[in-house]
This record gives sequence, structure tokens and C-alpha cells, in this order.
Amino acid sequence: MRVRRRRHTASKVNRAPDNTDSPARPTLSSRLHDIFDPPPTLFARGRVDLLQSLMLSIVGTRPPTAYGTAAAARLGLGLCLAGLTIVSGMARGIDTAAHRATLEAGGETVAVFGCGVDELYLAENRKLASEMAEKGLVISEFPMSTPPTLRILR
Repeated sequence: MRVRRRRHTASKVNRAPDNTDSPARPTLSSRLHDIFDPPPTLFARGRVDLLQSLMLSIVGTRPPTAYGTAAAARLGLGLCLAGLTIVSGMARGIDTAAHRATLEAGGETVAVFGCGVDELYLAENRKLASEMAEKGLVISEFPMSTPPTLRILR
């Protein structure tokens, strides 16, 4: 079983060379190369051009209040209408509310995963993840098929 999974992972990475960034191919995320301890590789699904846009992150608690959810949605909506790309982690709660409101308004949004971009952290966000891969961007420094774990997500 493990051997098959490793082979499967290698074939996924080999099939997606245009969605991988590294110091040898810095065009995907040139801004990331200027930060302290940049990821050695960046995997992506979706519109990589969004990495060059003006971005703002909206993050918050996972069991939000109704007010928190509404505030995140209003912030996402207003900021995307002002031309900003909304970045969050697609976690339950504030992150999800910000991504959804941005997509519903036709704005641009990026999800930063704590697992492989081909993995799904929350089953309830399956439709959102699919929509983001089509209209927005999902990125991760973790290799394809890296499952979400509590150690990574904390």
C-alpha cells in the first residue's frame, strides 16, 4: 500500500510541472523569495497570476459567532470590490466566509493549504475547494498527497 501511494504521489508531481515553483523557477511567487525562510517549493491549483496581485488576508476563529461570520463576509466583499485579492486558509468559520463572499461577488481569492493542494482539509468545503481551483487559487508548500494533520494545521 505504501509503495503504491508513493508512486501515485510521484506521478502527480510529474504531471504538474507548471504548477510548481522553486528557486530555479521563481516566476510563480517572486514575492515569496524576499521573505524570511521562504518555502523551497510552492504547489498550486488554479490561477497562479493571482500571486502577483495586491492581497489582503482575512483569518479568524474556527467556531465563529454569527457576527464574526457576517463581518468576514462583508470584509471579503468590500475588499474584493476595492480590487484586493483575499487570502485565507479555507478553514471552517471566518476563512470559509471570506472565500465564499469573495467568490460570490466575482472577486479573486487564494487559499493557503496546510496539506497538499490535491487534498481536502474539510469535506464540507469540497465544493468551495473545487470552485477556488477554477476561479481562484489554492497553494501549499507541502507536496502533493500530503494529508492534513493536526501537527501541520496548528
